[in-house]
Amino acid sequence: MSFNLLSENSKMPGHSWNLPRVLSCPGMVTGPGTICGDCYGGVGRFRIHRVQRTLLERWRWCNRVSHADFVAVLANTINDLYFRVGGVGDLHSAEMIGRWRDVCVRLRETHFWFATKSWRVPSLLPELQELATLPNATVRPSAVHFEEAPPVVPGLHAGLGASSLYTCPAPEQGHRCQDCRSCWLDKDVPRIFKAERHRALWAPEEAA
Repeated sequence: MSFNLLSENSKMPGHSWNLPRVLSCPGMVTGPGTICGDCYGGVGRFRIHRVQRTLLERWRWCNRVSHADFVAVLANTINDLYFRVGGVGDLHSAEMIGRWRDVCVRLRETHFWFATKSWRVPSLLPELQELATLPNATVRPSAVHFEEAPPVVPGLHAGLGASSLYTCPAPEQGHRCQDCRSCWLDKDVPRIFKAERHRALWAPEEAA
């Protein structure tokens, strides 16, 4: 494989799975005040050509590899105790959700955290709810707007938000999780990240 299958992340205690923003985000909402409109997947290091190329190659690989091969390759690649799916990008189809469900089943000792706005897509919600039944999977619905309460979605775990009144300790810890594992383990506790505005997808002239 000529590209990195997993993404490095200095903040978290393990690797993550990222895909290109927009292409893999069926629940995306952009516009003023939206979290997607300020997606960090379009700024900073994510604007580097080699990073964008890797995300695109990973996306293409997902679309050509079989279900069984995807599960086998990911299950043999992930060696982390804590793993995040959806740092950038999302669970974009029922097939992809099913693939990750089978990866979770194969890697029972790994804790998986899924951040998703695909809960907004009616056809995908039942698949997400099934994924959330696994003991090592935490499926958190993400809020649409800054300063909005984390969503409460039946069958999924406590939601995610982004606000000036945040509960995530990372900003006071050098932007690292350090020993906090709440996103993975505290399934019934909403998580609120510090609101950071990048204006990556929305600009005032787009509102016209």
